[in-house]
Amino acid sequence: MSKRRYMKIIADIIGVTVDIFEKSLIYLGGY
Repeated sequence: MSKRRYMKIIADIIGVTVDIFEKSLIYLGGY
């Protein structure tokens, strides 16, 4: 496992987490 590849995987996970979090806020804010 190269460090660069490891960083990309972490960045992808953070990106997905932020995306889900933003959708949750919009969903909750709709009520």
